[in-house]
Amino acid sequence: SEFIAESQKSVQTKLLSLVHDRRAVDRDGLLTPFQKSRVDSLRARGALSWVSAFPTSPALEFPANLYRAAMCYNLGLHQPCLQGVSKCVKGHDIDLFGHHFINLGCGTGIDGRHTGLFVRHNSIARTFANFLHEAGVPKPKMDLPGLDVNRRGDILAHDFPDPGVHTVFDVTVSSLLSANLQLRGPVDMEPGRVAERAAEDKRAIYTTLQPPFSFVPLVYETHGRPCEQTQQFFFATASVATTRVLGFDAVEGSPEFAKIRNGFLGRWSRELSVSLQRSNAKMIVYGRAAGLGLGSAGILDFDISDDFQEIS
Repeated sequence: SEFIAESQKSVQTKLLSLVHDRRAVDRDGLLTPFQKSRVDSLRARGALSWVSAFPTSPALEFPANLYRAAMCYNLGLHQPCLQGVSKCVKGHDIDLFGHHFINLGCGTGIDGRHTGLFVRHNSIARTFANFLHEAGVPKPKMDLPGLDVNRRGDILAHDFPDPGVHTVFDVTVSSLLSANLQLRGPVDMEPGRVAERAAEDKRAIYTTLQPPFSFVPLVYETHGRPCEQTQQFFFATASVATTRVLGFDAVEGSPEFAKIRNGFLGRWSRELSVSLQRSNAKMIVYGRAAGLGLGSAGILDFDISDDFQEIS
């Protein structure tokens, strides 16, 4: 509760410090397997970048009602905006944490056609495409001629990371919970297992991809942990962007190179983290409005001034 009282100062610092020390979070050993997996996902590098991001650009803007929903989702608290909501727009029972909307996307679309799952996916893909563009890739393309519909991918980067190599990127956001809200994996699974399994599934689809094409999965858990290959992509792309700034005679091990690369990594991490959690929050808020039959008029009609609270 100390994290959610309005009078508290340095709340982000205290939250990040404790989340990264799971022994402090679970000092009594009372966390459920899912709660442990959630904390482990939050402990990944960059997963909580959205918490301390300043809205200095549209990419980092996070409206108060959405920020609140994202904070409740990641802290494992009941969503105050879902009090009194028992069904989604499709008549399914919902949970008060928002998992139903984030996992299934019922009623979370903006235009009645595209669900929040689609919108979140495209938001993440566009964010990654912007990173590639900053690294010098000519406007990354979404058209992949010669590939079947199941291997279309989300982004095609020509001559990246090397001349003559055309890299296909496929974005996936995977929840720790299945559609029926069961943990995806054994109760004692290692941190990152859900992201790595999703990456393996993507790689299996692209095993027959022939040169000059290569494949990179861009996978995130809904709480922010990326798969290992996504982390490698981030680092490699930041190095390419840094070389573009300093020139091809730049020394990668120099302090100047590290400083500029870390600048790219920090900013990109915040933009990606905000995009992911803002999309998650929109799914909860939009799903709630649709479930109550309020449409877009109900997205901002609930009070956002109450303290955070966990419903017993």
